[in-house]
Amino acid sequence: MNKAFEVFVNKHHLFEKNDKLLLAVSGGIDSMVMFRIAVEAGFNFGVAHCNFGLRREDGNADEEFVRDNCKAHGIAFHTVLFDTKTFQKEHKMSVQQAARELRYQWFEDIMTNHNYQRLLTAHHQTDQVETILLNLIRGTGIKGLHGILPLKNNIARPMLFATRAMIESYAKENNVAYREDATNEKTIYKRNKIRKEILPILRELNPSIEQTFYDFSRHLFQDEMIISDYLTQQLENLQIEKEGENLIVKLKEIIQHKYAKSLLYKVLKEFNFNYATAEEVFLSCIEKTGNMYFSSTHKLLINRGELLIQPKESDVESKEEVIAEKSKSFSWNNQLYKIDTFKDVQKLNLKDTSQLFFDTAQIQFPLTIRTFKKGDRFSPIGLKGSKLLSDWFVDKKINQFEKSKIGIIEDSTKKIIGILGYTISNQVKITSKTQSVLALKTEVFKLNN
Repeated sequence: MNKAFEVFVNKHHLFEKNDKLLLAVSGGIDSMVMFRIAVEAGFNFGVAHCNFGLRREDGNADEEFVRDNCKAHGIAFHTVLFDTKTFQKEHKMSVQQAARELRYQWFEDIMTNHNYQRLLTAHHQTDQVETILLNLIRGTGIKGLHGILPLKNNIARPMLFATRAMIESYAKENNVAYREDATNEKTIYKRNKIRKEILPILRELNPSIEQTFYDFSRHLFQDEMIISDYLTQQLENLQIEKEGENLIVKLKEIIQHKYAKSLLYKVLKEFNFNYATAEEVFLSCIEKTGNMYFSSTHKLLINRGELLIQPKESDVESKEEVIAEKSKSFSWNNQLYKIDTFKDVQKLNLKDTSQLFFDTAQIQFPLTIRTFKKGDRFSPIGLKGSKLLSDWFVDKKINQFEKSKIGIIEDSTKKIIGILGYTISNQVKITSKTQSVLALKTEVFKLNN
């Protein structure tokens, strides 16, 4: 086992013998066997142990067990207690996903703060089978089917050469002490259900199922790299523009490409859109505009031959800014504006497009700057009667992303008197009878986030 470990590490260039390593050790059989091998090999390493606060006494006992083993061998010990349930609820994810995000962020912090070169986890070939089957069930595509990689970024999995049975045999023969996690027996978790109910059937069909899946994953990973490299080269020929966190994708070249759906998915998966959504976007973008799609982190709008992608957080939701004074500066959507009143109408340059001019007598303070509401109507200057604001946006080719951020100006009577940065209402326009003008000016610089 020790020799096979060494061969696997060298074959995949997982780390150098003198590297400073951080071992993720839960106290279970897998990580304790890895711990024993690392001790016997004389590696320079420390141990990181996570207490997720989910199993109370058992979790505390696991922590003490790992701590005692580190102390006995003079190994640096790092531990943390997470409030996993709170994190899970705040971020609306499963307990397993919450625990994963918490531990890997903490591992990264420990590595940075203590100058560790590699993080070692004890994933093995049986874990690999479970992971591939889980990803197949979820429909994660070719990337999910390559399973766990021996080395990704600074995370190494040096136990991927071994099956769970090999690890159990080594632990028994070498008297490796470890802690049992009772939750591993509960088939309410998908991974446990695969381990307890599906894997035994697969092993009946193929006694070497772990090695078969491992070889399959390695071959598939090579195929994935070839496909990824090809699609990346094709993306270089497309018109994709970045504006801060926003992405603008010209659709014409993608639609005409031989592998259009795969190319589109290559773009969208970076923003957590799945293949099914990419396919739906592809079918919609040929004839439709205005359709919107959402991933866990981003939103996508099909808009006149373009895809607009931006983070969800960039939405402005039910925002309001109350302007109580006739001389005041305020900000909206990171843009600074200034309000002033003028008595001498003749000296004003009413053609200045950086300003909106209102007849003060037609306005009742306070003013409110707010976001668009469904059913909003106003009387655009130059048009008799009123119009739905949503129709006006369409006429001006203002997309839904922009619409959600535009400031709607209304006075105390709830009358819409203007659209911030665009136009005013007929009801408040300057006439020959105007004696006082309210000017709303867009300042030439933008506020920083």
